[in-house]
Amino acid sequence: MNEEKQQPEDKQEVDLHRQDSGPETEPQAVCTEEEWAQLKQQLLRLQADFDNFRRRTAEERIRLREQAQGDLVTALLPVLDHFDLALSHTPTQGDEEVRNAFLDGFKMIRRQLEEVLSEFGVQEIEAMGATMDPSYHEAMLRVTDPKYREGEIVQVLKKGYQMGDRVLRAAQVQVGYPEE
Repeated sequence: MNEEKQQPEDKQEVDLHRQDSGPETEPQAVCTEEEWAQLKQQLLRLQADFDNFRRRTAEERIRLREQAQGDLVTALLPVLDHFDLALSHTPTQGDEEVRNAFLDGFKMIRRQLEEVLSEFGVQEIEAMGATMDPSYHEAMLRVTDPKYREGEIVQVLKKGYQMGDRVLRAAQVQVGYPEE
């Protein structure tokens, strides 16, 4: 090796491709130190842009998955409501054993549906006895009575649900107020 190839920093130009001369030798690209620094900065910016793109697409994928899950769960909530309705209107006539089997079957299916929703992070919004919060409750009726606190929820007409911080459906409630 000669001394010139060992110390390229002493020269104003840097060879990007050094190869021994031979039959398949490509043309050598030569650039100045300033051009080299610019290319290096450009490469670093491109790497940072690509990392940002990768991060943004991963965040978008997560957001879309959560949106799709929320939409699915919202579509399932009426099914849960109908189970509650069916359980509250059990048959009163007929064989007691058949009636109990009917109720047990509905209760097991409802419990299983609740477990599936729970696995997706769905929780019932606590409403009974709480103070009315428009972020979580939808006031359907108003009742005045001295035994109630201002804005106290006295009856839940339809349960509300949330998934994480997202309210899937606000609880529909009756709100009590002291007499005016």
